[in-house]
Amino acid sequence: MDEYRAFLSGDAREIRYLAQLMGVTISRFFRDADVYEHLRQIWPGWSARQRVLMFSAGCAGGEEPYSLAILWHAWGPPGVKAVILALDIDSASLARAKAGLYPPGSLREVAPTIRRRYFRPQGRFWRLDDEIMNMVDFYRGDLQEIGPPLHLDLVMCRNMAYTYFSNAARMWTTKALARALNPGGWLVVGAKERIHCEEAFKAVYPCIYQRTDS
Repeated sequence: MDEYRAFLSGDAREIRYLAQLMGVTISRFFRDADVYEHLRQIWPGWSARQRVLMFSAGCAGGEEPYSLAILWHAWGPPGVKAVILALDIDSASLARAKAGLYPPGSLREVAPTIRRRYFRPQGRFWRLDDEIMNMVDFYRGDLQEIGPPLHLDLVMCRNMAYTYFSNAARMWTTKALARALNPGGWLVVGAKERIHCEEAFKAVYPCIYQRTDS
């Protein structure tokens, strides 16, 4: 360990490589399905809108933003356009997301009707429908460095900031997301995660918060 620590101190490339290795890049479609069912019930409230803007922070291989895209395509209000942005720091994960090929394990929480409609088998993998892939724009970056985009209606920040960040970084993230969300917008965190920023959000479900008007 001492030798490796000394090696790190003199090799910036190794530091970046180590950071990539420590990242969590595993996800699944419709992970915690009850969360997506709750989101589906929000959609009718946006029926008078022309556009909604959603953001997936720490999107890994794209399963989360693509789940949002499928959910919107299947149940979103007719005539309302969904713009879905997805951010991750890991280039390999983003490449996997843009390829749209997933092993069976990534689909184990996908209902058979959804799988038949939006995926097709390709060798040992499942390929996502191009129409769904075209609904998501991926980009690389560190949330703590560049912050979230503004004027958001929905943020998915699950199993990243509120599990792996320091307490100070978690508070910074919550405040940044509060500034980025429109009043009445929604923040979704991991199933076992909680935030502490009562003046900006109210809890509406165990892991779903709504931005207050203040």
